[in-house]
Amino acid sequence: MKRAKNSHPEDEYNGVAEVLRREDSFLLVSHINPDGDSIGSLAAMSLLLSRLEKEHLIYLHDEAPERYRFLLTGLPVTRDAAAAGNRVVLALDSSDPARLGQLQGLAGDGSYLVNIDHHVSNTGYGRISLVDTRAAATGEIIYRLARLLQVEISTKMAEALYTSISTDTGSFKYDSTTEETFRIMADLLGTGFSLRKLSLKLFDEMSPSGLCLLRAGLQSMVFTAENKIASMTVTDAVLAACRAGEEHLDGLVNYAVNVKGVEVGLLFRVKESGEIKVGFRSKRVDVSKIAGSLGGGGHKKAAGCTIKGSLKEARAKVLVRVARAVYDKDRA
Repeated sequence: MKRAKNSHPEDEYNGVAEVLRREDSFLLVSHINPDGDSIGSLAAMSLLLSRLEKEHLIYLHDEAPERYRFLLTGLPVTRDAAAAGNRVVLALDSSDPARLGQLQGLAGDGSYLVNIDHHVSNTGYGRISLVDTRAAATGEIIYRLARLLQVEISTKMAEALYTSISTDTGSFKYDSTTEETFRIMADLLGTGFSLRKLSLKLFDEMSPSGLCLLRAGLQSMVFTAENKIASMTVTDAVLAACRAGEEHLDGLVNYAVNVKGVEVGLLFRVKESGEIKVGFRSKRVDVSKIAGSLGGGGHKKAAGCTIKGSLKEARAKVLVRVARAVYDKDRA
């Protein structure tokens, strides 16, 4: 099916809905280093398939971040990549097959893979590709599929969809938030879940490890390009000292971009393996293009990439591109 951009691709929605009706066995997978949208989408789709009485498994490359783990309670989760078997694979919230980790080969070996995503940078892989770039999160797409299939949205499914949508919109602060987003949220609130209790768990509670990592990240912050770029650095040693995991990095880069006068915030996550993961957050600059030029991708205001080499080399590659984009934006 042909991918549609900047519209709600009705034919693609109907095509995926038909697959969910017709097929009997599924494997759900999302991207490596899962976030709120990926875990929320996996949980919501699992609950949708259960309503349809379909056999399925959720495959996780990495352990779900602690703050989202409750969404998977009671759901069929596996860490065994061989579980794909002859199942139809539903790839959720993953813009590129490379982000599917051990299962990336399923996108091109004739397997039955359905690509369900909202990222503008999605490559359109899979036998069927439903990429709705107007959706604020993959959770919005799953919500529409549930309504199309006339599946009742339970309180637990609503919690998963709220997690997906609220985390990927920055608590409804990002430009991706639309009138449709709030209509969906109103419908989800009607299921009766506690907004206060859930939002506290997702956004407000901070573990001692997370607080330690925040302190270290703020201490590492460096300003460049006339204070229009703020960057933080986190190494394996910092994580170990804070007894923190990758999950505690979630949202850390926002503290850089939220500084008054800063246009782009960066987080350099330096690994002993020689890889450096770079997180981008922006107020005006399209950082998805910058991340894309470095082999990554994402949204206009939130993106990421991975660079091999030293921190010095990675900073040089990233900062020159970001500074150019910032000054070009100022001149426009």
